[in-house]
Amino acid sequence: MSSNVLVPFYHGWGTNQSGARFNNVVQADNAWLEHTQDWVQWLFPLKEPSLAVPDSPVLTDVELEYFHNDIMIRARFWQSIGRMVQFYRETHHWLRYTDHNHKRITRIIRSIKFILGEHEARLFYDFIMTRVADAGFPVSNINLKYWEKEVRNGE
Repeated sequence: MSSNVLVPFYHGWGTNQSGARFNNVVQADNAWLEHTQDWVQWLFPLKEPSLAVPDSPVLTDVELEYFHNDIMIRARFWQSIGRMVQFYRETHHWLRYTDHNHKRITRIIRSIKFILGEHEARLFYDFIMTRVADAGFPVSNINLKYWEKEVRNGE
């Protein structure tokens, strides 16, 4: 995917590779978020390409400056985090030994840490771990340790 597409997407007039705008994604219902695979790379960008969705954007240094300094983009990034908190609070199917959402959670933690910082990533991690604990720790220890490693060391 060509670079510098995240700013228009986050401002609401650009679209992802499927034609969805930012508001389409954050306002989508939980079933759509669960079954659609190309949105998480747009809401939670990283500086490396996605193996799961190869044509998704890679965060550029220019875009990272926007995420740090553009008030609208920062507010919408927080909106993205809030939507995922809502998703993981309202759904329970991911609370099992292995699930594709576990990779999404890893990406979200890494993106939050990279864009906002360690403290903010820790808040999301703590929320996820509370859900996992309340469910009796059904998630594999491998994933739990990986999330912990990401929030501590990460990128």
